[in-house]
Amino acid sequence: MKNLFAPLIIVIIIPVVSFSQSTGNVGIGITNPENKLQIGALPSEVSGNDLAIGNGTNGMSFFQSTASGWYTTTNFALMPGVGGTGYLGIGTTTPAVRLHIYGNGEILRLNGSMPILGFYDAGGNYKGYVWNKGANDMEMGTGGPNVNGNLDLLNIQ
Repeated sequence: MKNLFAPLIIVIIIPVVSFSQSTGNVGIGITNPENKLQIGALPSEVSGNDLAIGNGTNGMSFFQSTASGWYTTTNFALMPGVGGTGYLGIGTTTPAVRLHIYGNGEILRLNGSMPILGFYDAGGNYKGYVWNKGANDMEMGTGGPNVNGNLDLLNIQ
């Protein structure tokens, strides 16, 4: 009975995983991978990367251009899957909120000539900002006329 199933397994696996001897690229679910590791079909403009994932219409790819960093050719979004929370942890394996950064010392840096941290409500309406105006000057403000609004500065210990 074992001998009857062995050829069946080989027939099923061969079309799913492909290897291009001329390029060294490996494909899963595709017969002509254009990236080092490619999962699924990709739009024509996504090629020559280290890792690429696609569904035939949309694709995302990653490449390493230096020894210290990985880059993506498109925007990157993490979305919650089935039973997932959509939480992202940096420095923690148990994030408790949407973005949970754990570390000692400086853990977040905004660089630029005048970096702004903006705040929006669930509907995408601009609500306020914190801004480095240059030198050592900082500013906080609201997204519109704030006749009755409050700015509370608290000492939380």
